[in-house]
Amino acid sequence: MEEEIKSKISVELTGILERVEAIEQILELKAGAQDARLQVLKAIHIAGKVVPYKKFWEIGEKYGYDRRGLGGLFAWKGRGALLTYVAGDKVALTPEGEELLKRHDLAD
Repeated sequence: MEEEIKSKISVELTGILERVEAIEQILELKAGAQDARLQVLKAIHIAGKVVPYKKFWEIGEKYGYDRRGLGGLFAWKGRGALLTYVAGDKVALTPEGEELLKRHDLAD
């Protein structure tokens, strides 16, 4: 009986460890995405806070985005957008984008 209980506990613990590892992998992926987003915003900040759309695409590609994925920077989790369109052919940091960089010590 005791061996049966130990076996069940072992199976349960193994399952828990597998789920924890899966969660850790997801968190690492999310952290990587966060880093890429911050790097794009930082590059735009360094370039003067406003860049032509073509330059924006180049910056995004440098950090692993494709053009469709960059759209997520214009609408951010129900909060204000991190970027906005300016004069039809440029992209600029919004105050929310600047604030995010400051919170991560990536802007002055």
